[in-house]
Amino acid sequence: MLGCKDRQGDRTDGAESVKINALVDNTKASIYRVYRELQERDNYVTAEKVKNVFLGIESKHQTLLELFDRHNEKRKELIGVNVAKSTYYDYCNTRQHLSDFVMYRYNLHDVPFKDVNHNFLSDFEVYLLTRCQSAPNTITKFMKKLRHIVGIALKNEWRRLWIKGRRNKTDTEYNIPILNTPAMILEKYRGQAPDNRV
Repeated sequence: MLGCKDRQGDRTDGAESVKINALVDNTKASIYRVYRELQERDNYVTAEKVKNVFLGIESKHQTLLELFDRHNEKRKELIGVNVAKSTYYDYCNTRQHLSDFVMYRYNLHDVPFKDVNHNFLSDFEVYLLTRCQSAPNTITKFMKKLRHIVGIALKNEWRRLWIKGRRNKTDTEYNIPILNTPAMILEKYRGQAPDNRV
């Protein structure tokens, strides 16, 4: 148990100790409340996420399927105006496959956009090929729709790309956020350079 303790590990009494024990109890209750809220909101929790929310340095993350749903609702309203019904259904099918993939791979209902990275996209592509037994052209169509949604997230600053590496001299890790304009350029030209270097 946290709090002021005597030599046997029991909580101590006394005016100052009572105040400290109350503060510790309130802090524990607040941290537990943050934990429960994160669990309900994101379906998964890490110690770092709890710490960041508790300290007030974490912002609400948009999620992949949440954005897909909003996007598809807008597309549905535009059917017959400037969107073909088949295009709308392609986005719906992509969203359904993504939902199934996220549940299969991560046992989650949705994932924050910050977790949609190269590995996520590669794993989704493999899932479509193996579990869904989709044809290569169909996979290309699904991946194109997903990249469109990722592009929307980048434009709205819901997903941050990072340059990650290690310093030569100190061997410490560094993470530098890529700003929006360079991120959109990277996304636009992704996969077009030899060896997928962009």
